[in-house]
Amino acid sequence: IRPTLDAFQSRLGLKSRDLRKLILRMPSLIGMGVGDETSSSALNRKIDFFRKEAKMNESQLRDAIMRQPSLMQYSIESSLRPKIQFLVNELSICPSAIAKIITTP
Repeated sequence: IRPTLDAFQSRLGLKSRDLRKLILRMPSLIGMGVGDETSSSALNRKIDFFRKEAKMNESQLRDAIMRQPSLMQYSIESSLRPKIQFLVNELSICPSAIAKIITTP
């Protein structure tokens, strides 16, 4: 469990109290594969996806995950990427605006 908690805390820049709140809101995150920072773990793939395709910086990503922890549970291929592609391709939303959509409560 400790490596998972450490990975979430370091890769999302979470304070201890934020990490506690996140895990209490979605305990299943403890089971997420984290590997190390160079591996293609589930955590790294999600972080890379949100940073590259949703154009989110660390602060935006941290805030979004704290508000909606289930973002880390959705499949990139069957849920997240198709939704972003729909917003960009069908609704003509600028890719740079996607982060704002995800982070807006």
